Amino acid sequence: MCIRDSANIIGGLLNRGYLIKKGRAIRASDAAFTLIDTVPAAIADPGTTAVWEQALDMIETGQLALDTFIDKQAAWVTQLIAQYRGTSLSIKIPEGPACPQCGGATRQRSGKSGPFWSCAKYPDCKGTLPIESGKRAAPRKRRGGPKAS
Repeated sequence: MCIRDSANIIGGLLNRGYLIKKGRAIRASDAAFTLIDTVPAAIADPGTTAVWEQALDMIETGQLALDTFIDKQAAWVTQLIAQYRGTSLSIKIPEGPACPQCGGATRQRSGKSGPFWSCAKYPDCKGTLPIESGKRAAPRKRRGGPKAS
């Protein structure tokens, strides 16, 4: 996996609220832990991802046919669906702050500028709040002297 792919994946997880930035650190959110605790162990296992990456490398080098990989994945997913059909999931949704307009509950949503809190009564109430992402970075000071014109 290249750095650009990793950056895209991390960006997507941040936008969906599964990762939280705290200063220069990134940590998993409560929603991420709930998801990992909820899905079947085979899906959450890092070894599964490693096997998929190895298979994709084999496809790239011509050692494995893409159709074979897709057929195996389809069979595996079908088996998981049959195994877990009827299972109810209990996913804890993070509680947001009160709506600034009506005082009602808010839900986390994603927009073109990233995640934010929106009134659960939308579209009747259009109250929104930003999601606090920890400390705000101080403005950076310019290095060196003033810019010559």
